[in-house]
Amino acid sequence: MKFKRIQRSRKKGFKTPENTRYVGRGSGWGNPFRVVQFWDKKCGVKITGGMGDEELQIKILTTICRVAYDTREEAHKAACECYEYYITPYPHWDKSDKARLDTEVVKDWIREDLGGRHLSCWCSHDLICHADYLLIIANERENEHI
Repeated sequence: MKFKRIQRSRKKGFKTPENTRYVGRGSGWGNPFRVVQFWDKKCGVKITGGMGDEELQIKILTTICRVAYDTREEAHKAACECYEYYITPYPHWDKSDKARLDTEVVKDWIREDLGGRHLSCWCSHDLICHADYLLIIANERENEHI
């Protein structure tokens, strides 16, 4: 079975499909990096406070992101790249980061919690979303057998 990202909606009549897990902000899998629009219509990425290790988030934000992006799509992609670095501890990060765990341990948590489910977030389907990344990890073992 192919699992997909479901865009949440407040529209009358919308019903979340069965076997769907919410991974947006407010859940344990939410993306702490969000897009903001500046007065000149350019966009940037900022940290949503209170969502984990802010020192690490700042390190990732300042390493990966530019100050401003010309389009919302570019900023959204950068926010998702920041999330990927934040959620999965890559070996090139400084080993002194005590919060960093082994990549396979984190991937196992994702597989155990989110595997075999659709994932839902508020992001539009025309934008890349952190849930797309989580779907790949959550179901990568299943996809190896296809």
